Amino acid sequence: MWDYKGLSAELSQAGYVNIRRAMFGDSRYEEFKAVEEPGRWEGCLGFECEKPV
Repeated sequence: MWDYKGLSAELSQAGYVNIRRAMFGDSRYEEFKAVEEPGRWEGCLGFECEKPV
């Protein structure tokens, strides 16, 4: 079982940056609007982050 603090620390250790808690419909990437559904967010913890190349 993960919480925001624990999973964000793991993502950071794995090299991800710009880690933030995500909510339905708030992504800066337009592609997500085509596949997001409100029901998939109920009771879930969402993240958005980037892995530098």
